[in-house]
Amino acid sequence: MAQLDRLWRALKLISSARDLALDKRRYQWEVEPPNTFFLNAEHADIHLKPHDEARIVTSIELRGSFAWQVATDQDEAGVYIIARRKAIVGSIGRGRFDVLLPRGIHMSLRLEHCRLHMDDLNGDIEFPPDVYESP
Repeated sequence: MAQLDRLWRALKLISSARDLALDKRRYQWEVEPPNTFFLNAEHADIHLKPHDEARIVTSIELRGSFAWQVATDQDEAGVYIIARRKAIVGSIGRGRFDVLLPRGIHMSLRLEHCRLHMDDLNGDIEFPPDVYESP
């Protein structure tokens, strides 16, 4: 019985540590196309989806949140998100970005080792020939 009690306490401790290491953030910016959305991220899953509102809505989930540095800003040209992993401890961090974008917005993405998912696309997209090369 004592072993079961110790196991239960250990599981609760692990669950608490996991919750502390997970950070969920939500940002919202009012914009008017043709503003630009700029995202600089690494080691993240990114999901971009258009919507019919004049705002950018971003939900960010950071695993190993202590391993991340995130900065956001907005000016007359657009919205900027920079998410970088810290040196040394950053190797355990992983991020997820779910972004709702107004139709007609320009996008500029600087990604390193990311997975990109884009919904409801229309138009042409060009990637440079070195898109699969290491920076």
